[in-house]
Amino acid sequence: MVESLGAGVDDAAIDRFGFYASKTYVSALSLASLADDEDEEERQQKPADLEEEKRRGKIALEALDRITTVHSILRSGTTPEASEKQRLQQEEQYAAFAQNNGAVLEECGLLDLGPFVDAGVSGGDGKELLERYVACRDAMRREAHHSSMLHRQTVLRELIDEAGRSEIQQLTTVESVRDAMGKLQHFVRKNIPRIGTHSLIAGLIRIIDQQLHPVSAEDDAEDATYVVRWTFAGSVLTEACTSEDELEFAREAVGVLLLVLVSADGREDVESGVKAVEGGGVLDATQLSFDIRKDISNANLRRLLSVLKPERARLETRATGTCSVVDAGMVCRRLNVDGRLDEPWPWFAALEFCNIL
Repeated sequence: MVESLGAGVDDAAIDRFGFYASKTYVSALSLASLADDEDEEERQQKPADLEEEKRRGKIALEALDRITTVHSILRSGTTPEASEKQRLQQEEQYAAFAQNNGAVLEECGLLDLGPFVDAGVSGGDGKELLERYVACRDAMRREAHHSSMLHRQTVLRELIDEAGRSEIQQLTTVESVRDAMGKLQHFVRKNIPRIGTHSLIAGLIRIIDQQLHPVSAEDDAEDATYVVRWTFAGSVLTEACTSEDELEFAREAVGVLLLVLVSADGREDVESGVKAVEGGGVLDATQLSFDIRKDISNANLRRLLSVLKPERARLETRATGTCSVVDAGMVCRRLNVDGRLDEPWPWFAALEFCNIL
């Protein structure tokens, strides 16, 4: 039997409130791609019905906010006369709100403000009732946020895996390097107006720079076994998305990263083979790792870095994640460190190189 909470408000009403609140929070996160993960019941539901549930959720959440305001007035330190005036004003506004949205509020147990009025009185039943609604709301908000983060991480890894399986152009010809330089420059100039992208751009500059200029005297940039790994939270890619397609930036960023880097995720001994050079950090399911691509010579890395460094002065945040030197036994040697596989550049390339700088 459902436990009665007074004034006809029961567990079923709170559950219904939570259901509508959940629909609203999920929709507010703009998870367009979550449509692929909907269960069978949701797929069979008409779009109009889903929109109605979201609308009801907004009404129910607004009602709880109004009730919480009344509760705050009752517990405020203002004079009894001022407190009573404010309370009456809020109750009048709530009555008008309830009149316009009676069906939804009745379904969620929020139609009558009476059971909540004594929420400001210590030990009153209304206080416990309000706390249960607030706890339900907070739980639905946390669950929606958690689900969205898990979903975005899953889709992000799928994007990286798919991009890694596609044919990647070897950066050994003049044309391929010029093309990569152009894409890097376009990506940076397009996204640098958004500060949320700065930590990623700064991180890309740092890993290339550290591959060319080791921070430790024990390492040598010309050593084929010297490989730098960049590890950072996947949310750096997903949280910078602002368009209706919440993964548009992530798709662009993955494509640009794989111009220079290769995914290092999926190796069982990845953690044991890394020695810290900068910072700490613990590898977990929400983090991504990338190594410098083995086909890129140091000379071509310098060319790629030349289009990134001029933009560094415009960055307002530090590089994200940590850079580490990978144990030589874990990776394939960089067979093209000295450029032996590179196509010779024309004699005037040095002049172009200087112009870029």
